[in-house]
Amino acid sequence: MPRNLEILDRDDWFLREGMRGDGNVGYPIYYRHAITYSIAINIIKGEKPDWMVQQVDNLIKTLEKDNYYQCKGFIELYPFAGNPFAGTSLAKGTNKIPKGFVLVDQTDSYYPLMFYGESDDRDGKPRVSALKYSLYSIKDGLEKIYNKLSELRDKTEWTFDFQNELWEIYPGKPNS
Repeated sequence: MPRNLEILDRDDWFLREGMRGDGNVGYPIYYRHAITYSIAINIIKGEKPDWMVQQVDNLIKTLEKDNYYQCKGFIELYPFAGNPFAGTSLAKGTNKIPKGFVLVDQTDSYYPLMFYGESDDRDGKPRVSALKYSLYSIKDGLEKIYNKLSELRDKTEWTFDFQNELWEIYPGKPNS
């Protein structure tokens, strides 16, 4: 992984969820923004809407089947190897195997993201479902998202205002 990631050179707003309606700061990395930014870099390079549809569909299928996904110059998605809870009380008597993924951005924009599975022994919320919701949100708004991203001539035009306008487009956002 290169040390010249774009997220390290941008201001704090970059890929952040932003301020919520209740006055709390949102997630420091908003998954919809991160994935959409990776898509934006490819659109700037000339990829068409059908490419975007295919990649989002492939990511969703990969996630649902707990498989590996790779698209050169876009994203790689690695499932966690094996069942980390094998032999523990969590694994006994259940067919539910905790899952997780590592998402690696291949556009040199942000560091790898870890998505932990559903586990009662882990503090915090499961992130795999958050990734899934983000992908479905992007899929549900593909046409509007593509049209918005098509306004970018280069990555420097992804500004704070642009990111906020994009946030308004995403369907299925949790109420904030």
